[in-house]
Amino acid sequence: MKTRLNILRCMCFLALLLLQGPAFGSLIGVIPPRTDIRGRVIARNPHTGTEVAVPHTRIDLYLKNGDAWEHVKTTHTNAKGYYYLLELVPQTYVIQINREINYEIKVKPKVPDRQFQNIAPIKLS
Repeated sequence: MKTRLNILRCMCFLALLLLQGPAFGSLIGVIPPRTDIRGRVIARNPHTGTEVAVPHTRIDLYLKNGDAWEHVKTTHTNAKGYYYLLELVPQTYVIQINREINYEIKVKPKVPDRQFQNIAPIKLS
């Protein structure tokens, strides 16, 4: 009888988790919280040698799915060379710059007191 009661309690708890949705599930590790990332594209000015922002650059995000690459999102850098990709599941992705250059990034679980995970600047040659 005790075993049946424990099973019933577990089933009720799981049902409550499902009704609460992803926010509650992420608190106990059932569904990982989504992460927002911020990165920057820069290049070296050939005349001055200083690093400058590369604005209006196309950024595509890909995820390896078996033997194929799945396109996840597209964005562009802003006037200061920054790009933002929001609501990403923590895992390894590839960022493609202007449909040519690929960079692997690792998106980590969201840190509660940080708005973004900062990705190292991508330097174009």
